[in-house]
Amino acid sequence: MFSQISLAVPDSAAVGRFYCDILGMTDQPDGLGYGEQQAHLKFVQGPAQPPSSDGFYWKIGITLPNLDVAATHLRQSAVSISQPRQFEDIGYMAHCVDPAGATIELLQQGPKGSEPDLEAGHPIANGAILAHVTLRVRDLAAAQNWCAEQGLHLISVQPLDAYGFTLYFYAYNQETPPHGSLTAVANRPWLWRRPYTLLESQHLHGAGSRPGASGPLLALEARYALTQRCWSHDKQAILACRANIATCLTKLGRHDEALVLDREVYAGMVASIGDSHERTIGNGMNLAISLQYAGLFDEARTLLRDRLLPAARRLGVDHDVTLRIHQSLTDALYGNPESTRDDPRLNQPVCAATSAFDLNTGDDLLEAETILQDVVQRRRRVFGPTHPDTRRVEYRLSEVRAKLARA
Repeated sequence: MFSQISLAVPDSAAVGRFYCDILGMTDQPDGLGYGEQQAHLKFVQGPAQPPSSDGFYWKIGITLPNLDVAATHLRQSAVSISQPRQFEDIGYMAHCVDPAGATIELLQQGPKGSEPDLEAGHPIANGAILAHVTLRVRDLAAAQNWCAEQGLHLISVQPLDAYGFTLYFYAYNQETPPHGSLTAVANRPWLWRRPYTLLESQHLHGAGSRPGASGPLLALEARYALTQRCWSHDKQAILACRANIATCLTKLGRHDEALVLDREVYAGMVASIGDSHERTIGNGMNLAISLQYAGLFDEARTLLRDRLLPAARRLGVDHDVTLRIHQSLTDALYGNPESTRDDPRLNQPVCAATSAFDLNTGDDLLEAETILQDVVQRRRRVFGPTHPDTRRVEYRLSEVRAKLARA
């Protein structure tokens, strides 16, 4: 079985506290973990590998009985976690990152609706399994040969052609799945409850049920490789390539991977040209979109509010980029399934011309309506009433008002 996973991190003490205090791991023979049958994590002081959508190492996966309870615990502990969702026929899952930026997948052991009421104990560690170590591979034959040489036994194959990859799960244990076919969906709950750690190999392939969708991604990755090789000194060019790959991943529905890249690009832009540059502001908007796809609406709202004032000062309150930030902020307010109109200030008059960086009523829907009223007026005046963007904002305003009427 897998006994230890060693990861280089910039602050091993802080990362260790996160895994113990937040995720509930304890000292095990070979590091931190949830039990002796599973792999244990050892954190080595050193530079962390930058998060990457196409790196060899991707993530660890933790399976647990009740994902919603775990997500609530993480939010209460000030840890950003994506909105739990059913991902195709794989399972009910969410993602977060540790203090070193490494991705952690949380996967419910049973389908949504089957979760038990947990007894007293840690909301994550109670029944948790450090279940998966995920690696990305492009040469499938070489990966399969290596697994065979290590004595690993293939126990599940999960094709996701629409996303451009297939998942292969390997174990040292010789257990046989209850249903004969390696691709049987009925094996998933059994697989997620295995009490030992599996090797998950994500094979990235260039075609699938939508071959046209993966072609642009391969072209962008090839351009990125060329830029790295010939213009490694041009940090802006490299970040631009990474931003284009993130946008493509978003369009392919690979939102978790896009979020990792968008965080990396935005941080790089802030470090290289500052947070008030127009390109940095644009990358911040891309990051906000990825945060919303991940269900991280609070983080998206905070980011967008922080970008509004620099945009207005540098570009002007009527600039298209400034108005788009306002519109993205309303998406984060309106799109949040937990958006409310319960704030006691709801009955207080709010000036429709108030700019969003001055307005934070605490009432999501009312704030979205007020911002959109202002944006509609500005777009009508600057771009004209028949401009497509004006029409789109007017339609969005009608949607918000309809939701307010139902609230």
